[in-house]
Amino acid sequence: MTQALQITAIPVLLLFGVLGCLAPRYIASRVSNEDKALQLGSAFSAGIFVGAGLLHLLPDAQEDAQASDLDSSYPISMLVVSVGFTALMAIELVAADLMSLRSPADDTMIESPILCEADELVFSETNDGEVNSVGTFTIVDPGARSNTLGPTPWVTVGLTMALSAHSVVAGLALGTSHSKAAAIFIAILAHKLIAGYALGTEIVLSKLTRIYQWAIITTFSISTPLGTAIGLGISDSVESERTMAIIKCLAAGTFLYIGGSHLTKEIHDGLKVVRVGWQLLMYACGFTSMALLALAI
Repeated sequence: MTQALQITAIPVLLLFGVLGCLAPRYIASRVSNEDKALQLGSAFSAGIFVGAGLLHLLPDAQEDAQASDLDSSYPISMLVVSVGFTALMAIELVAADLMSLRSPADDTMIESPILCEADELVFSETNDGEVNSVGTFTIVDPGARSNTLGPTPWVTVGLTMALSAHSVVAGLALGTSHSKAAAIFIAILAHKLIAGYALGTEIVLSKLTRIYQWAIITTFSISTPLGTAIGLGISDSVESERTMAIIKCLAAGTFLYIGGSHLTKEIHDGLKVVRVGWQLLMYACGFTSMALLALAI
């Protein structure tokens, strides 16, 4: 039954990844407040991931660790959880660095980091052909940059790298899990749609060529099924409970990072207190769903 679910999850997760990336093209013009919906959905997904990591994946890993005496002389299982957490954080830091890069077009069109509005703007041509502009300006937002040009390709590449890393490890957790596969599948499914929508939004804004857009969508969409297939292969070929415990602990650390980091990022994005309250409620709903599922399986 468990293996049948894991095999079925491969095409389902592939489909959900593609649908999530394509959704912004059709939803953006039909939803009045898509940012709020995406933030609330991210909070719900964060609760699911933290709940799946703490209540399902980590206990399952600790059972294997105890059975194989992995922690007999040192808490190796918790060390591996920390490694998984830290490794994913490092990947996201590198991705964030890529996302901060600007293209030459950005620098040529916007030379100052200050957004201005011209009350009156007059262009005059000098004798050597140079164009000068004279006018009065009002500072709108010191330190801000215009986002009308959309993100550079590096922004989309960085986001794809971070989300694909999440997805491969999450798929690995699904493929190697036995008793908790259903809970992990639900967590991944919820996250795949929301993460795909976020990536799809960046793809639309980046104005990349169609071939590059589909290359990014394909990379993101196949990452979780690839991780699941690898996990299934490992679980079939590796009989050592110690090795399986290490893999599950590594995945648990990434689940905790995904859940915690995504929620705190949304909270610190300058949201109003009321919206933060709603996000915390959605997070609690996601975590509670995993807690109830732990009672049923």
